[in-house]
Amino acid sequence: GAELVKEAKRLEKAARECFKEYDVNGNGLIDKDELKYVLADLGMLDGLPAAQLGTFLDEEFARADVDGSGELDFQEFTKYYNSVMRFRTANEPDAGTEEGGALHTMYLEFCSFGSSLVVEEMDGAKFAKFCRDSKMLSKRFTPTDVDIIYAKAKTKGKRKINYAQFVNALGLCAEVKGVQMGSLVHKVLEVGGPKSSGTKGEYNKFHDDKSTYTGVYSRGGPTKIDHETGAGMSLSNMVNNKTGQSGGHASKLKNTKSGGGTDALAAAMPAKKMGLKGYDKPTEVDAEFPTGCLTDTFAAFANFGSGNRGAAELDGGKFAKAVRDAKMLSRKFTPTSVDIIFSKVKDKGARKIGYKQFEIAVQLMCQEMKKDYSSVVAKLQGAAPVSTGTKGEYNKFHDDKSTYTGVYARGGPTNIDRDTGAAMNLADMCNNKK
Repeated sequence: GAELVKEAKRLEKAARECFKEYDVNGNGLIDKDELKYVLADLGMLDGLPAAQLGTFLDEEFARADVDGSGELDFQEFTKYYNSVMRFRTANEPDAGTEEGGALHTMYLEFCSFGSSLVVEEMDGAKFAKFCRDSKMLSKRFTPTDVDIIYAKAKTKGKRKINYAQFVNALGLCAEVKGVQMGSLVHKVLEVGGPKSSGTKGEYNKFHDDKSTYTGVYSRGGPTKIDHETGAGMSLSNMVNNKTGQSGGHASKLKNTKSGGGTDALAAAMPAKKMGLKGYDKPTEVDAEFPTGCLTDTFAAFANFGSGNRGAAELDGGKFAKAVRDAKMLSRKFTPTSVDIIFSKVKDKGARKIGYKQFEIAVQLMCQEMKKDYSSVVAKLQGAAPVSTGTKGEYNKFHDDKSTYTGVYARGGPTNIDRDTGAAMNLADMCNNKK
């Protein structure tokens, strides 16, 4: 109690002297430029790249400017200055935050918790677990405070924090809890490392009481160890009836003509279809492919339905339309095959292909359909975009103009004055004096 009051008075005195020194114009406020000199003299800008200087200054000033007025009054400056000074003293040996110390070891334990590898950065969930397992949470220091502090400590755009940022976050925790950094570190170390928690299943007789096991499980369960020789058995041993071992259902796969073994098992397995997914992604057109002969077809489908007559790329829908209008689809070469081919040739993340990629796609189509280049190219050259739509049925009162009556029989409504031939506005039409 008395020690905390003494420390608070010391920090307030130091903050007042600093405020008076850096308030250059004497208006009782600290602006962003003045705060820059404060941070520079405190060494917080040392080693910071010039490209990051502006961003760092903006973030620090926004953290200090609680009311968003664009200037810091004495209370705002004092609160910010005290938090900065706690950060600066956090790395002192008596705080126990030096690298290689007990706190650093605990930090690595929480970072690596649940992983077989040593992890040196901490994500938000692990930081929350650290605060929870260290019994730091209270009515004054809530999980929401933990999330806010983590967001302040981490670098913008990153998802994890390093040890230095972890120490800074711990300093913010001490500030919110109203305790000294060294005291908080001491309490955290007393609690120990991460705690494992989980749900313990209820007792189940047929699982936990092994005397109830039957069949192969009563003899220890399935195994690949030969009980007679004590040696491990391979798949070929298990399915080879000549060894005298029972291979179960697998033994039925023995091929009496070939002598059994793994060949029999392989023969019984269905052949793996390579299909389009088995192709390596081609990057160049085959030397035998008639290049340059499909430019008109490519342009016709690329420009179809677009006002831009110079389109140089083809999307998936128009590529599928080109294949469909060329009447190349069949039971074996389906729209799904077309989509896979398009995905094969387009660049990752792209939605359209150029002419060279179009030729490579045609080459893949020939491979999939097992047809020569000339026949497929000929079909594409003869294809043109086909427009489809619903044609309305004949309607006498709409299509036969001789049935029109009233103003529609005289050509329909118009704003042209028949006497003068000039256009009329709404005021002229409503003027009964004319």
